[in-house]
Amino acid sequence: MTTTVDTAGLHHVVAELAFMEENEISNDTALFSGGLIDSVSLLEIVVYLEKTYGIKVAGSELALENFDSLDNISGFIAKKLA
Repeated sequence: MTTTVDTAGLHHVVAELAFMEENEISNDTALFSGGLIDSVSLLEIVVYLEKTYGIKVAGSELALENFDSLDNISGFIAKKLA
């Protein structure tokens, strides 16, 4: 279990799910509202986060404010680890 946010690992996972190169996605790229990631990819991101960080993501936490960009996801992880 990781206790700090591994932004490089997260960036890699998201880019892979979006079928894009990592350099094509910036930290503030709109992932869901921009159509790069769908609900199935969201579930894969959640599984990655739960396994990597030992956290649980509640259904009520599956919101754009937490998952629409790498910055949002990193901030969400940091709050869960605090």
